[in-house]
Amino acid sequence: MKLARPLAASGVALAAVAATLGAVAPAQAAGISAAYQCVFPVVGPQTVTLTVNGALPTTAAAGIPVAAGLLHLPVTATTDISVGLALAGIQANGAEVKDFASTIGNVQVKVPAKFGAPTPSDASHIQFSGEGINEFFQQPAAGTYAITLPKSFTITPTKDGAPIPGVTAPCTTATPVSLGSIKVDKQLGHVSAKASKKAVKKKKAKLVVSVANDWSAKGGVQVGGTVVVKKGKKVVGRATVVNGKATVKLKKLKKGVNKVKVSYLGDAYTGAAKSAKAYKVKVK
Repeated sequence: MKLARPLAASGVALAAVAATLGAVAPAQAAGISAAYQCVFPVVGPQTVTLTVNGALPTTAAAGIPVAAGLLHLPVTATTDISVGLALAGIQANGAEVKDFASTIGNVQVKVPAKFGAPTPSDASHIQFSGEGINEFFQQPAAGTYAITLPKSFTITPTKDGAPIPGVTAPCTTATPVSLGSIKVDKQLGHVSAKASKKAVKKKKAKLVVSVANDWSAKGGVQVGGTVVVKKGKKVVGRATVVNGKATVKLKKLKKGVNKVKVSYLGDAYTGAAKSAKAYKVKVK
């Protein structure tokens, strides 16, 4: 039952992130229902139809953190009235789904949900209404991803908000429903560097490079990849970026003042970038 909610929640998270970055994230309608086969105590297998309302964004930025509790999304679940009678028999007046997890790329998005007591939706069906609240997650690497509801989850009946021990209803589907797709774009890269102010021996010439994006200092994914240092068109050094830092040993520099520029080649989260200025490396 919670299932539908978590997925929509991930979409809202992406929209919030895009808004933070000032990016445009046009919405694609959610309003989608999905049918699951759930095995309830006493009554056995029953169809549960989940309905998600709201809108999902079509764009987001890579590697951005989404705080826990940011997303609150309503969802409904409809099933046969016999389920309501069985739950009443064990004094259940609600339900929870703790193991819901959708995916965006290789990122798992967990949005556990809680539901109140069921109410009749017609003469033969009942409907649960509830809310899912997201756990912390980070947006995936750049790419275009399908967002789908999961293949399985478990409903646990509750009494006054507490789970009833030993009573669960596993739910599955052979064909998870897609809610749409999201294009995740790389963040802008920012490059800076430092060289020794004093003249150094040719073999000790180096440049300490820092690479960041808009969120790497705010809990986002740290920058990796490679930086290349050039003097004119000649490559005089390269190094791997680890957590936004790289120390580049420089070769082929002449005695005196050498002006070099730094290029960052990008990684899965951060776009390529170049230093805005040349750096002076003094060799003696």
